[in-house]
Amino acid sequence: MRRVRDRIIAETRGNPLALLELPRGVPGVPGVPGVPGLPGRIEDGFRRRVEVLPAATRRLMLVAAAEPAGDPALVWRAAERLGIGVGALAPAADAGLLAIDQRVTFRHPLVRSAVYRAASPADRRAAHQALAAATDPQADPDRRAWHPRAGDAGTR
Repeated sequence: MRRVRDRIIAETRGNPLALLELPRGVPGVPGVPGVPGLPGRIEDGFRRRVEVLPAATRRLMLVAAAEPAGDPALVWRAAERLGIGVGALAPAADAGLLAIDQRVTFRHPLVRSAVYRAASPADRRAAHQALAAATDPQADPDRRAWHPRAGDAGTR
């Protein structure tokens, strides 16, 4: 029992999220070359939880992940442009991964990262294009100009 406790303490390094996520089957062996560290394994665990969600839910989560300010009105306007309805939120909310209320809130920043990194370059571009189109050019011209360029980052 003591060895198990010591291994859990060493593996989680005091990270409360790790304590919550390890029982969910985050794979990996600590200290083995080629196996991602704890944050990478937690992100991989989130990615696996997201990839079983409906396509519309994953697209909504991508739009939310691509919007760094967490503006729910902007996320919903962009989602509407992509044909994503409000019902797409329920599976992500039920899974405890995403909430859209007064702010867009992911369970943890690694959920946001997992969603964004798992998306194809074309899907990331589409999300950023929808966010740019949904951004008021008078109220926020910088964000409107930033989104299309952010969608092209890393695709060259």
